[in-house]
Amino acid sequence: FFFQAEDGIRDFCLSRGLGDVYKRQVVSTQSTWGIGFEMANKTDAAAQSVHGTNPQNLIDKITRLRIHASNFWKERCYALKAETLVDVAIELKYVGGTYGGTGKPSPFLCLVLKMLQIAPELEIVQEFIMNRDYKYIRVLGAFYLRLVGRPEDIYEYIEPLYNDFRKIRIRRPDGTFYISHVDEFADELLKSDISCDIVLPRILKRQVFVNIIIYITDARRWKKWEC
Repeated sequence: FFFQAEDGIRDFCLSRGLGDVYKRQVVSTQSTWGIGFEMANKTDAAAQSVHGTNPQNLIDKITRLRIHASNFWKERCYALKAETLVDVAIELKYVGGTYGGTGKPSPFLCLVLKMLQIAPELEIVQEFIMNRDYKYIRVLGAFYLRLVGRPEDIYEYIEPLYNDFRKIRIRRPDGTFYISHVDEFADELLKSDISCDIVLPRILKRQVFVNIIIYITDARRWKKWEC
């Protein structure tokens, strides 16, 4: 026979009381939330592979799992889209990777993973980098472009940050802070292999890249003259 709960929900039960009715509701709700979080952690279906892999794989699996388990990711990044990500990025107060004994991810790193997940258009990333009002948005856009961009785009849009001498706070792995500058961070992105605990994809040295461009340009000119 049926038991009817206080909220009007009817449930079939042979001899157990209302406790089982609500207990099953809680389990169902938790299951639904689990599925929701799992879906929220997947890469956008429209995103293209980067360097031959899923964009999110540019951050190692252990760090990704720590990000997905963090409160900042669940509370601030859960439903973010390309159009709303800037609203959260404006609130950034420092740059950093993971810190503390448990490897807690910084908000900066959480937003980097979110950008890898939703794969914003290049024009949006360019707007981030060219934004002169919010220095941490510039740095966030530059970091993302360094992960996914082509060499020509990386040099074109990150090199101008050499002219930005504003101070930024960077969090060390032990949790302490130190002061750096936007131009120094840009130099790290272009010359270092690791930044914010993330291994950066290899790119051609600038001079090698320039020499290749010059060679291709000259070859096209010679071909045109021969015609």
